[in-house]
Amino acid sequence: MRRVFLAIAFMLANAGQGLADEFDIRTGELLLASCQSGTQQATSSCRNYVTGATETILLIRAQSFVCYFLPPDGFTEEQAIGAVVDYLKAHPDEASTSGAKVVIDALAAKYPGPQ
Repeated sequence: MRRVFLAIAFMLANAGQGLADEFDIRTGELLLASCQSGTQQATSSCRNYVTGATETILLIRAQSFVCYFLPPDGFTEEQAIGAVVDYLKAHPDEASTSGAKVVIDALAAKYPGPQ
């Protein structure tokens, strides 16, 4: 599990650079704020962060056969972002949790993998 979080942290350290330089996502609260902001910069930051985390999780699954979530056919960025936003609204106690952990938990809750 530690390897998973290290891989995600490494990947997310560079996610969203450029348009997202001024919006530093580190917690669920900041992630939700960027996803709901409506400004181009924050929306890009949200999209880059969630997409980067999702791609990293899927890459880890392909390399290690650890399945945190099972996306449906035709899975989109919008579905991933929607799952994260819905999860954070339903779990306000996760506001101070790492943004990367929130993405994993949200996707696992919405699209559970085999047990």
